[in-house]
Amino acid sequence: MITKNQVSVEIPEADLVAVMDAIQILDDKLLPHLKNLSADDRRVIPKMGDKTFAFVSKAYAHMQANPNLVPPYVAVDELQVDLEAVQSLKQVYGPIQQLANLLDDTMLLSGSEAYIGALAFYNYVKGAGKAGVPGTDMIYEDLSKRFPGNSKK
Repeated sequence: MITKNQVSVEIPEADLVAVMDAIQILDDKLLPHLKNLSADDRRVIPKMGDKTFAFVSKAYAHMQANPNLVPPYVAVDELQVDLEAVQSLKQVYGPIQQLANLLDDTMLLSGSEAYIGALAFYNYVKGAGKAGVPGTDMIYEDLSKRFPGNSKK
């Protein structure tokens, strides 16, 4: 099977070092402020999307204008901190998410192309072994470990 090469990524070592340094800066600056949730926590807490953000912002404005109507158990100052945190984190999250998606797509495509090439070699060696080409049995046996249950030539 011949496939079109869609990606050929060769990132210079200096660029990788610079990226890793930038990631370290992000870790140093952001990690002290970030929280880790369990899968259960993520499942059960109320979520705030764009429409809900608008609702919360309006509610906050009304709380400021009408402090006498705010229940004593609602910490308006903390609500403001949370709203500002969402706004700040969105500025960072958007570009990082876009980069993460592009990284994922590029790794998927690069891995797929490498796997297709390896499978083509494997199948060629398998066929060459059936045709009695010397030296192919050892290669086939080594590579066939990836496919348990298909050890028959």
